[in-house]
Amino acid sequence: MKNKKLLICIIILVIIIIVGITGFIMYKNYNDSQIALLSKEAEKISSMDIMSEEIDKKIKTKGNYAVVEKTIKDYISEVYTVYNGITELCNNSKLSSILSAENIQADDTEFTSSKEIIANFRNELNDYADKCNILLDENNIISKIEEKNLNNKYVQLYKNMFLTENTAKELETAKNDLTSAVDTLNKTLDGLDKTLNFLKDNSEYWTISDGKIQFNNVKVLGEYYEIISAIQ
Repeated sequence: MKNKKLLICIIILVIIIIVGITGFIMYKNYNDSQIALLSKEAEKISSMDIMSEEIDKKIKTKGNYAVVEKTIKDYISEVYTVYNGITELCNNSKLSSILSAENIQADDTEFTSSKEIIANFRNELNDYADKCNILLDENNIISKIEEKNLNNKYVQLYKNMFLTENTAKELETAKNDLTSAVDTLNKTLDGLDKTLNFLKDNSEYWTISDGKIQFNNVKVLGEYYEIISAIQ
């Protein structure tokens, strides 16, 4: 079960967002004290390890600048939540032991428990994938500030932070990579389901012995290995 590709896509998402934030530092030279405070918070975010540190959600600015700051921090917090959720899903998954002799022996003849694990993982995976696609959508990033009904000055301030010249292309690449990774994992889940169904339909041709699945039919054994070898 290859979970690493999906995690790499999430890391790419994080990097894109953080790199966008660094572009906002150019506002340091402005005299406006509120922009200076906002810039300082942006710099803190750009230097933090969002994969292991929670963002400081305390709002340091005032007025409409506070709205911009809160919108920024809320968005980054969403990224943090999704990243940690999908990391936990992949790292704590029981999928790697689904086809172990121990698990197969412990489950019932319909492999009810194993199939439930696969179904739950699939549902959570696709739910996180949907959330990531929303986070990666440029229109969604912009809508976060536009829905606050602020003066265009503040909307532009927010846009300048997130949407650099290359951001759109990077977001599209990340979305494509994410889709590819999720498709790969779903094919793996399909393969696990197919293997369990094969074992159920051919239960008279195998037993568990010495901690291994032992087949008493060469043809069935060959079909079994053909199925599991296709699992990515």
